[in-house]
Amino acid sequence: MKSIALLSVAALSVATAAGAQEFGHVLSSTPVIGQVALPQQVCHDTTVVVPGRQSGAGAALGAVTGAVIGSTVGQGNGRVVGSVIGMVGGAVIGDRLASRDADQFQQVRQCTTHTTFENRVLHYDVVYEYAGQRYTARMPHDPGPTVQVQVTPVGVAPPPLAPPPMAAMAPMQTAPAITTIRSTTEYLPYRTPVFVGPIVIGVPAPGLYPAPYQRHPHRRMGAHPFVPEASPHDRRPRHWR
Repeated sequence: MKSIALLSVAALSVATAAGAQEFGHVLSSTPVIGQVALPQQVCHDTTVVVPGRQSGAGAALGAVTGAVIGSTVGQGNGRVVGSVIGMVGGAVIGDRLASRDADQFQQVRQCTTHTTFENRVLHYDVVYEYAGQRYTARMPHDPGPTVQVQVTPVGVAPPPLAPPPMAAMAPMQTAPAITTIRSTTEYLPYRTPVFVGPIVIGVPAPGLYPAPYQRHPHRRMGAHPFVPEASPHDRRPRHWR
């Protein structure tokens, strides 16, 4: 029973030592200063003059008036030329003298972006001493004269580190495969054609008359009556009386 109590006290002391918090003496704390860009939008209102519209009635009226006046000058073809000159001149003068609408004023807001740079403390490089040894650390703020130190005894496993969050990666887009097809055209040298004369093939005409009679070697003259051989084209039967 006593041994169980001693083991419990020893385990409690180890757990207390594992989570003990101690402090180190800060030797120096150096701020690291950097410039930070601060974009700022600046807007102001300005007055813009919009010119009024000018109608074309003055030019039309001036052209008609000028043509009428020009036609009274000269005779024959001279009147035509005078009408054209008067019409062009009257259109120009009438357009200049024609009244136009009054100009309008509008308020327009114009905005620009100005970027300014400001010096800010990015972090602190801290040098502290603990148990006779010096250590360095980078902290987001000034720790002051002391810095809190986490002490872990030898043989105690450190707490498991949380796995880093999985970053979603965008799907990779592969470029489409490009197939190059090359076509080659080969031109053969031109050769002069050779004309060959037609070939004449002789074909014998079919026989129209029977072959001449040939005497049989074993027959005697006058033994039998003369019978001519039938032509291969004459298929009619022959009868003797």
